[in-house]
Amino acid sequence: MAELQVLIDGNSQEQAQILWLAICRKHKFIYEFAVEVLREKFLTLRYDLAYSDFDAFFNAKAAWSDQLDNLTDSTREKLRQVLFRILHESGLLSVNNLINPIVLSSRVVNAVGNSSLEDLIVFPVSQKDLKKMGCNK
Repeated sequence: MAELQVLIDGNSQEQAQILWLAICRKHKFIYEFAVEVLREKFLTLRYDLAYSDFDAFFNAKAAWSDQLDNLTDSTREKLRQVLFRILHESGLLSVNNLINPIVLSSRVVNAVGNSSLEDLIVFPVSQKDLKKMGCNK
């Protein structure tokens, strides 16, 4: 309920963060991309996110999933296009496809904390900042 309240009353940045979190929670593939690619690149100071990063991630996941492996090339390209658009619109990527570090407001952290602080790993934030927020991941 607290997350919904932030979505209603929060500023545009907080709303975008809550929406990104909701998308990640709903779609396992996007959640894993956020953690394994977006966040990993951020933590290793490689801030550029390219289509080739998505393609490599997709191919690795498709090797273990018949459902992904059977997607047509056009569907895969559409998925990539939509994901990058979501990343841009949520403020996680710049117009040049550089990962933007995210500052989570205490309001967002408190709202998410009511359900699962571990979900904050879908954001490009440092380990140090996560620990300050009470997340053990």
